[in-house]
Amino acid sequence: RLSSSSASSSSSQSSSQSSSGSAQGEGAAAAMAHSVSPEQQAQLLQQVRGEVQAAALQELFTKISEKCFTKCITKPGSELSGSQQKCLAMCMDRYTDTMSVVSQTMVKRGQQQ
Repeated sequence: RLSSSSASSSSSQSSSQSSSGSAQGEGAAAAMAHSVSPEQQAQLLQQVRGEVQAAALQELFTKISEKCFTKCITKPGSELSGSQQKCLAMCMDRYTDTMSVVSQTMVKRGQQQ
């Protein structure tokens, strides 16, 4: 069992190690950026953006699934009843419609700035 002083000491050590590690990572990234052509940088940036978007969509889908399951499946069983299927479909549709409106609004606001 750690005392509070030893826990805070190890915490400060790990934070100083992680900050020096991130500084080294930034230096490596900067050195790598100089050896990569602008076209390659653009391709890498596009790839990273695509991966971030895919991860965000996966997270969104997971959250929607959890929320709709909690709302619609009150007594889990081996099969979904007709009312559970209808509730899930409507719940998922409602979330996707809402996200579409929100994302369109954000794009419009981004273009106005």
